[in-house]
Amino acid sequence: GTYGKSPKEMYVISINENGKITRGRIKYVTKSKAPDHMIRITTQHGRVLEVTPEHRILVIENGSIKEKYARDVRAGDVLVIYSKDLKKVVGDVGGDVVEDVMYVKTDYNWVYDIEVDDYHNYAINDFVFVHNCDGDEDSIMLLLDGLLNFSRHYLPNKRGGLMDAPLVLTTKIYPSEVDKEVQSMDVMQRYPLEFYKATLRNADPKELEGSVIETVGERLKKGKDLYVNLWFTHDNGDINLGPTKTSYSDPNLKSMSLKVQRQMDLERKLRSVDPNDVARRLIDKHFIRDIAGNLKAFYTQEFRCTNCNAKYKVPPINGVCIKCGKKGSIKLTVKQGSVEKYLVIAKDLADKYDVGVYLRRRVEVIVKQVSETFKSGKTSLFDLNNNMEKKSKIDDIINP
Repeated sequence: GTYGKSPKEMYVISINENGKITRGRIKYVTKSKAPDHMIRITTQHGRVLEVTPEHRILVIENGSIKEKYARDVRAGDVLVIYSKDLKKVVGDVGGDVVEDVMYVKTDYNWVYDIEVDDYHNYAINDFVFVHNCDGDEDSIMLLLDGLLNFSRHYLPNKRGGLMDAPLVLTTKIYPSEVDKEVQSMDVMQRYPLEFYKATLRNADPKELEGSVIETVGERLKKGKDLYVNLWFTHDNGDINLGPTKTSYSDPNLKSMSLKVQRQMDLERKLRSVDPNDVARRLIDKHFIRDIAGNLKAFYTQEFRCTNCNAKYKVPPINGVCIKCGKKGSIKLTVKQGSVEKYLVIAKDLADKYDVGVYLRRRVEVIVKQVSETFKSGKTSLFDLNNNMEKKSKIDDIINP
C-alpha cells in the first residue's frame, strides 16, 4: 500500500532548468512498501544514494541537465551535485561521476518520496538532485489493496482529493452502467476491407458502427455477449511488455511547448492528418478553456495566510491576518503563472496554422484580457519556448 499526506508550507532545495538553486514547496509526501531490491549508486567523491529502480536521477549530459531512471544510470554518468568544493558545470551545480551501480536487497519495509512544485526536483543525500515522484501514471490496483490498505484518512483534504479513490467497490458489473465513452470501443478481432475503404473517403465513424464495426454499444442494444467475446486486434503475451513510458512523460520534453511542438511536427508528416484541424482542436478544446477557467479562478480566488493557513474571501485591508496577527502573510491562492502558462502556445498555434477567423479572434480577445489583468511592468513571465528565455512582462511576448 501507499500512504500520502500534504504538508503545510514545507520547502526543499531545488534547481531550475538552468541549474540555479531555488526553493521548492513540498506538495505531497508518500510512504510506500519497499520493493525487494533497490539501486545503490556510489560516486567518485564517496557519495552514496539508494533509490527505487523507477526513481529518476538528474544527470549532466552535453552541458545540460537531463533525467534518467535509476535503473538506466551507468558508471561514468555525471550526477547533478551542489557543493562548494566542486567546479560549477551548469548554473550553480557541479557534477560527481558515478563509480558503481548495483542492485541491493532491501532490508527495510518502507520507502519515502515527495512531490515538489514548479521544477519537480529536490536535493537528497549530500546534495544529489533527483526528480520527484510522478502520480500521473496509470496503474492496476489489486482488489485486496483497495480493501486492506485504504482509508479516507490518506486522502488530501482539497479539491480533487477524492478522484480515483476506491470509495465504492462493486461486486457485479452491469455493462449498461459503464461510461458512455466505453460504449464506442470496438470488440472485433480484425477490421474488414469496408473499414479501410471508408477511411479513404473520411467517413464519419458513427456511419460504420453496427454495419461495419461492432462496438460495446451495439452489444448492449442486442443484449447478447455482454461479458464474453470482447475481442481485440493484437495479442500480448505479457502485460508488462511494451513501452515503459509514454512520449508525454519523456524527461526530454519538460515543457508543454516542446510537447506541442513535437506533436505538430508529427502531424505535418502524416498524410491522414490535417495539422490545421489539430491546431484548431488543441486551442478550442484545451488551451482556451484552460486559460479562461484559470482567469476566472484568479478573479474569484480566496486569499490565504501563509503563517496559519487562514483563508479569506476578502483580505484584511491592513494586510494583517485576523487569526494569527502576522503582517504581510496574506497571499494569493491562484498564481499568475497558472493563468498564463498556455497563452504563448495558443497564440503561436493561431499564428502558424489556419484555425479560422473566429478562433483566431477568440485567442486575440483572451490574450488582451490576460494582458490587461497583468499589465503592470513588474509582472514577469517565462516564454515557453525551447530557449526558456525570460521576458520582462507579458506584452513583450504578445508584441515581441
